[in-house]
Amino acid sequence: MTVQGDSWNASAQTVQQESELPSLSVAIERPGEPVWAEAFGTADRNGSVRAEPDTLYRVASITKLFTATAIMLLVERGHDLDRPVAEILPDLPSGRVTTRHLLCHGSGLQRET
Repeated sequence: MTVQGDSWNASAQTVQQESELPSLSVAIERPGEPVWAEAFGTADRNGSVRAEPDTLYRVASITKLFTATAIMLLVERGHDLDRPVAEILPDLPSGRVTTRHLLCHGSGLQRET
């Protein structure tokens, strides 16, 4: 991994501190080649675990909002909410599940495998 100097570290650390974030993980990658990765701050609420570039963070339910928003942008572009998802994701276990089913948690699919 090639580090391009201390300016990336200083910039990221400034953002983390000024934004009052408990931690910040940043990575820069060229296709197939990591260039730089660093973490700043602590990975837990107690401040006892240092954040690392490979720290896994819980994102909780916030991804639902982003996913639903992205899907609704696709609907604005003509995507049909009632189209079977298996047409897009052929490995999905049921061919009758639609995007609408997924958005309203009515698909009947197991939550976690």
